Amino acid sequence: MFQVVTAMLCGMKTWDDIEAFGEENLTWFRKFSDYAHGVPSHDTLARIVGLVDPDEFSLCFVRWCNDIQREKALETHHVAIDGKSLRGTYDYSKNKCLTHMVNAYSVDTGLVLGQLKTDFKSNEITLIPEILKLIKVKGRVISLDAMGCQRTIAKEIVERGGDYLMSVKSNQPRLHSLFESKFSFDKLAEYAAQAVEQEEVGKRGRKMVRTYFTVPFSQEYGDFAVDWKELKTLCIAVTYQKDNRELSGSMGIRYFISSKELSPSGFGQLCRGHWGIESMHWWLDVVMNEDESKIVYAHAAENLSRIRQMCMNFIKLVEMKGTLKRRQLKCALNTEFRERVLFGN
Repeated sequence: MFQVVTAMLCGMKTWDDIEAFGEENLTWFRKFSDYAHGVPSHDTLARIVGLVDPDEFSLCFVRWCNDIQREKALETHHVAIDGKSLRGTYDYSKNKCLTHMVNAYSVDTGLVLGQLKTDFKSNEITLIPEILKLIKVKGRVISLDAMGCQRTIAKEIVERGGDYLMSVKSNQPRLHSLFESKFSFDKLAEYAAQAVEQEEVGKRGRKMVRTYFTVPFSQEYGDFAVDWKELKTLCIAVTYQKDNRELSGSMGIRYFISSKELSPSGFGQLCRGHWGIESMHWWLDVVMNEDESKIVYAHAAENLSRIRQMCMNFIKLVEMKGTLKRRQLKCALNTEFRERVLFGN
């Protein structure tokens, strides 16, 4: 497993890559084990990773993340939870991805705190309470997309001393109707005093304006506080974006509920923070090529997904200028730097 983790940390992606990396770095690997019979073959590596108990591995991963945060005195105030399908495991005969992972991501530190697998994206609802059991909730804001917007999940978060920020869509029809009737585009002008606007100019002149509204929840909006424990704030995010090649831009609106008393700027910070988990998914796909991996043997897909996130945590923790991909390349080329990343020396 040490060879697999190290090889993937250095950018290797397939079993053949990992075997070849071991052969080329055998002298270095023998500093940590005798490798009396040489480097394991790619078939042996696949069997070993596939046979590791994913539940035990998940618990080890969570304990490791907790130990890192304690040792380095890292504070997490905002945890984003979201799912990701491993598209390389798509089974055309069953018309679905065989592996779907739900991740808990620390917005403050950029580290993955925990991860669990489900066979269906729709099962994400039942898996979120399980991943909440793996992480600390007290004193933290837990943000979830619309699939995680469930009364039971909100109740659990509050009862464990945390706060929730949940996206509201049509899967919660009563809540969604409230927002559409009270906070549609044409009515938002009434709440201008409760809004904050932020403008961004991206590459190639792309312009984006984000406006965040927060409205304290009260009984005039209905009896929703009965179902949604400690509901305190109704939140609205409006986005206007325009490419410099377009004559006119486009607008979008998103709705949220929260158990925390939020100002518009505070809501905006949490809303943007949640996107960090999408950046993490992008890194796994673009740098680690997760979606291209077609490995499905036994538990290998789930275990490799967890190893990729271990590697991401390793790389993010090291102090060095440059992109994560550059750090990964340096791990492959510089054994001294590799040891510093792996062992914190």
